[in-house]
Amino acid sequence: MELALSALLAAAASLGAVGLKIDPVGYRRIIFEPIRQLSLFLKDLDALRHWKMIRATRIPEPETFRVPPAGTGAVEIVAALYRPVGAPRGTVVIQHGSYSWGRKAALIRLLAARLSEDGWLVVAPDSRGFGDSGAPPDVEDPQAWRTASDLSRVIDHIESIAGIWSNDIFVLGHSMGANQTLEGGLADDRVKALILVGPGRYPDREDLLMPLWERARFSADRRLGACISRGTALFFFSLGNIRLLAESELATPNHKPILLIDGEKEGAAKLAYMRDIVRKLKGPVEYHTLRATGHYCGARSFYGSERIYYRPDLFEPFYGLVADFLTRKASVSEEEDPEAAFEPELRMQWSGSWKRR
Repeated sequence: MELALSALLAAAASLGAVGLKIDPVGYRRIIFEPIRQLSLFLKDLDALRHWKMIRATRIPEPETFRVPPAGTGAVEIVAALYRPVGAPRGTVVIQHGSYSWGRKAALIRLLAARLSEDGWLVVAPDSRGFGDSGAPPDVEDPQAWRTASDLSRVIDHIESIAGIWSNDIFVLGHSMGANQTLEGGLADDRVKALILVGPGRYPDREDLLMPLWERARFSADRRLGACISRGTALFFFSLGNIRLLAESELATPNHKPILLIDGEKEGAAKLAYMRDIVRKLKGPVEYHTLRATGHYCGARSFYGSERIYYRPDLFEPFYGLVADFLTRKASVSEEEDPEAAFEPELRMQWSGSWKRR
């Protein structure tokens, strides 16, 4: 069956030239993406070989709130709110990746629910253009796709809700959301530490970065009517670009603590690319590669359905890294944190974990 799905995906891709000439955005959304998602569903969970290990669950619908637009270029942001029982240990903002269902993706919902059960207040916003959040009126204005101010406005709104505020704020981003976490989390002084899960990584050559096929995905995910221009796309993907930040803000030892997580199934080239970047980073950085794990950390739903399928043997090690990092960094000042006090040496362990100490 996997071979059949691979053949379907290859056939859909081979028809891409036709789709790109007709309607690249519609082709990507209506034909290619459903086939791709089914293929990834089976691949990420390794469902045909390990179906007995897969569990299914439904997460209760969380509260939602709306952050009205304020300021030039602002859009309305809609976010889910997962409240813990009792006083929160801290606040975690989860930023989703580039998938059309936004905050309702399986990994986001499962992670948010688990963190709230463990005492964390969790906020999961839809990024601008995704889910229920608004899109900028001028999509060809490169500045319209900046998201740092959206994160700050979400934090402002949380502060205004009586009875739920906590001083320790962390931001976790998955895929594209990891890059947005770098963009906004480094800029907002209230954010204590960052967690980057499978961040986007972009080649050095601009002509390889933004072909029409990828611009079609950008527009399809955000429900736009046509492909954005190459210039707008290049500007967007320069925001939160970890390769560029490794040569600027992250090249100094006094930046915020960062936990970086990859799955082994990201592929050898992507992992080698990230290892090269991590070697350049200074300061408190931890890098872990989880064995046998894909981009979605063992959690999937097909096209954002209510039922979540996940493999505990893949999700739990991922969750353990996140929970341990949050616990260690909560209520610890820079003066008290030994990992922030000096520039450490990067070590690699056979377990796949990298850490600066």
